[in-house]
Amino acid sequence: EGIDYGFEGDLLRLNRVVFPRLTKDAGAYVKLPVRDYEYLAAFQAPRSFRINVNRKVGGTEERPDVSHDFSFGDVLEGRVPAEAIRRKIVLIATVMESIKDSNPTPIDDNLRGIHIHVMLVHQLLEAAIRGVKPMSWWPEWAELLWISAFTLAGGALSLWLRSPWKLAPALALILGGLHVIVWQAFEHGVWLLVAAPALGCFVTATFVTSFTAYLERSERGAMQTLFSKHVSPSVAQALWAEREKFLEGGRLRPQRLTATVLFTDLKGFSTTSEKMDPATLMEWMNEYMNGLVHHVDLHGGMVNKFIGDAIMAVFGAPVAHEREEDIDQDAVNAVTCALVMRRELAGLNAGWRARGLPTTAMRVGIYTGPLVAGSMGSEERLEFTVLGDTVNTAARLEAAGKDAPNDPECAECMILIGDATWQRLHGKFETRLVGPMSLKGKANEIIVHSVVAAVAKNSSP
Repeated sequence: EGIDYGFEGDLLRLNRVVFPRLTKDAGAYVKLPVRDYEYLAAFQAPRSFRINVNRKVGGTEERPDVSHDFSFGDVLEGRVPAEAIRRKIVLIATVMESIKDSNPTPIDDNLRGIHIHVMLVHQLLEAAIRGVKPMSWWPEWAELLWISAFTLAGGALSLWLRSPWKLAPALALILGGLHVIVWQAFEHGVWLLVAAPALGCFVTATFVTSFTAYLERSERGAMQTLFSKHVSPSVAQALWAEREKFLEGGRLRPQRLTATVLFTDLKGFSTTSEKMDPATLMEWMNEYMNGLVHHVDLHGGMVNKFIGDAIMAVFGAPVAHEREEDIDQDAVNAVTCALVMRRELAGLNAGWRARGLPTTAMRVGIYTGPLVAGSMGSEERLEFTVLGDTVNTAARLEAAGKDAPNDPECAECMILIGDATWQRLHGKFETRLVGPMSLKGKANEIIVHSVVAAVAKNSSP
């Protein structure tokens, strides 16, 4: 009584509420076998159905009356009063535990069939009498967007946090939020997917984290291969911290910078090597290299390469300096390093002389200017290098030491610097003007200075 029902087209209507007809892809289902007129169960009714729903009949509100459970024996023996079932919906079911009538549902893994039917009836009455809307679901395109949103969120979260230790609690938080959203939607009559977006979020986050870790290992390996023997640990750490700026496809991005290049070479090495057997020569050279090379690291430089008995070092690379004060400091560091090498060579010569080994002298060329830094080589073998006229000038200055005037104070190590470097020293070293010199391969002469000591006296004009 009081319930108007019928069909509007292909849709069931109870009073003002229309029940959407279940489709084959409704909710979490795919290719659902839909027969007759089916709708989604809300499973929101209470477990106990002792109290009837208030409703109005003939304009008068009826008080809820109490109904009872009756056994089949009560029915057969006439102990069921007519008033107990008048204007009621009667459901008949067995309650024997020996009869298997348990069913898994969203609210209970072991719910008896009679309870499911009661909930379905309750859902229909709530819709007809109170206007409670039935369960609804999103169209397939909206569900795909829902899944994609959480899948992308997992990947974005992984890229943002990077660390698995940070990702784990964040992932737990986002999946917990998903559960709350889905449960609240279910409480308000909307069926949302939970397993697919949760799985997409977790799988994407795990995959992106693993892939990011793999790329980081690859980039770290590439950087270590390029710089493990070239720079100090502090410089290597700075490179790794800014790896996105430097690395591209396992290679260093080419960059223009202003740096100071230092070349060293031994005087008369060919003659010395002819007089020594190979084993002794190699030990002698390694002692020389060990004595000098570590000073480059100590003064903020990078040993770029060894060319026979020659050493090429760069100050101001691979981390480019942009401030003029820093570029000036690179020049100061290079000259200071050269003076320390001079003292180190004097100590090595004293030791070799005492052991009856040959002594040697060294030439150093230093020049400051623009150059290009980056990776050079094939896919199988790469090395970091610097290119440009600055490199060539530094090498030519080292070679020009052969033609420079003899200086007793610099007999064991002649240090020649170009005017571009000298201007950046700001009088921190004692230097002597050698004069304009024509360097091999250079069209114009350049002004050359000889470094004497780290004393704030300068005889150059």
